[in-house]
Amino acid sequence: MINLFMRLMIIIPMVFLLNPVYAETTLLDVKVRHDKKFDFSQLNNKYQWIKRKDSSRDLVASTDPDINEYFLSVVNKNLAAKGYQQAFDGSASFGVDYEIIIKSSGVQNSLEKFSAEVRKNRLSSTSIPSLPNIKNMKAGTIVLNIMNMETGYLIWIGYAEAVVVDKKNREELIDQAISQMLAKFPPE
Repeated sequence: MINLFMRLMIIIPMVFLLNPVYAETTLLDVKVRHDKKFDFSQLNNKYQWIKRKDSSRDLVASTDPDINEYFLSVVNKNLAAKGYQQAFDGSASFGVDYEIIIKSSGVQNSLEKFSAEVRKNRLSSTSIPSLPNIKNMKAGTIVLNIMNMETGYLIWIGYAEAVVVDKKNREELIDQAISQMLAKFPPE
């Protein structure tokens, strides 16, 4: 009887870990980093979506408009729940942009390569410790960038690995990832 109980204690967790349905609904990793030298209390409650020349948002929107619109709506909803308003008149104190790591093949350049090349220049003036290297991120990783509108420098970054790989569960995973990331914005 004890032997049977021990076998069940080993087999039951293995079924959950090896079950692809269970694996698809689990976030692999969510991390947040911020500029320790930046005073986040100086931010007002207004933000705006920015399209920097090195942003991957246009590329994502052109290859998968549904995921682009959904991502924007989830971030807007989460920021609104925290008391932030989207500004369209230049009164925002921080800008928001995102990247999705997509490894594509064939003639089209990969978003991963595109992002890795341009992030070097943009982030050279940031004070974020342990800034992640986009080249090493898994396909499907989402990256949420928050910049100081006054300087244009990155002050906060959140990322979640392998969120948008499987279309079946990606909206649920995006919701979870953005909620977990923005729960830590602004940093205390």
